[in-house]
Order: sequence, then C-alpha cells, then structure tokens
Amino acid sequence: MPLFTGTKVRTAGYVVCRQAPATAKGHVFLTLEDEEGLLNIVLKPHVYQKYRYLVRTEPLIVVEGILQKREGIINIVAKRLASLKQERERQQALYPPPAPKARNFC
Repeated sequence: MPLFTGTKVRTAGYVVCRQAPATAKGHVFLTLEDEEGLLNIVLKPHVYQKYRYLVRTEPLIVVEGILQKREGIINIVAKRLASLKQERERQQALYPPPAPKARNFC
C-alpha cells in the first residue's frame, strides 16, 4: 500500500539517535530502528515538551504521527508518543486476553 504525504501512521522502534540542534528552533529529531530499517521522527517543540521524559529515557517507543515526504526523504512528524510498555498495557486493557475455558472432570 503506497503512503502519501499527510497519511496518519503508527510505528514503533528502538531509539538509536536523539538530536536537538541549536539551529532547529526547538525541534528534536529521533532515529528509530525496526526490523525494516531506520525511521526519521520529527518532534515539534510542543510535542517534545509534552513527551520530554519519555524521549530521553525510553529505548523502545511507539510513535503516532503524519507522514511527510520531501525531496525523496521520508519523515514522520510525531503527534503522540508512548513507551512500548505503556502501549502493551493499553492494548491489554482494551482487548484483554480471553479467559481459559474451564475443564470439568466430574
């Protein structure tokens, strides 16, 4: 399925690089790695402030955002972040595993 600029996306990966250049006007850039390769994540200043602790401490994160393609380069502009652990707990609360069936031996 082809993805186009403006498409809402959700991905996860291991944080391999965090950058906050002085010339970026408060933007922070992450590089995530997953089984497919590397992903560029852009955090606008207000998103970074909201998720600052998570960005600086969590090795595995889930990113929801908007796909951006410019001059052959693909970035994800983040809207929401979560640690992989938080996301797993949220998914289990929404979709609890089925209870095992009882086995009657009488």
